[in-house]
Amino acid sequence: MERYMVKVGAVVVLYNPDFEVTKKALSSLVSQVDQICVVDNSPFDHSNVLSSYESVEYKPLLKNVGIAAAQNIGIRYFIDSGYDLVLFSDQDSIAPEKVVSKLLENYQALQKEGIKVGAVGTRAINRQSGMPYEDKSKMIARFFKDTFVNSSDITEYYSVISSISLMEKPEQTGTVRRRRLGHF
Repeated sequence: MERYMVKVGAVVVLYNPDFEVTKKALSSLVSQVDQICVVDNSPFDHSNVLSSYESVEYKPLLKNVGIAAAQNIGIRYFIDSGYDLVLFSDQDSIAPEKVVSKLLENYQALQKEGIKVGAVGTRAINRQSGMPYEDKSKMIARFFKDTFVNSSDITEYYSVISSISLMEKPEQTGTVRRRRLGHF
């Protein structure tokens, strides 16, 4: 794990995952964050599959409570464990090398500019064209010129480093919550 002045945890929510892909996803994150909290919305306990990861905290729910409620469980784990920031990732997303350090650099640069930061994230880049997807915010490009990620036809990597606070309503998105708190 690259060392930062802050503790960064990753929340990965599962739902009936393909563990061949999920193991690759976890392996891509394990050296970039202090710990990973895997919250499993699947109807089965997968402890045996994840037991080989030393820095993974596994939380089987044995039912689908939805992604926001599952993320809240991961967020709560990191709040209780004294973490500063949380990264969200998908069960089938492979994190590029140094993506966490790049996100953290951008997060800290925005803070230095006096911007109240709720979250920073990657921009998805179309592998075929090499260009960002058109529907992404122009405002994001202003700050995150070098934080890119390629996406394949199957999945695009999604990550956010966020200051830690719970979602008040499980159906409430992180964007709505951060705007209400006055964050960028």
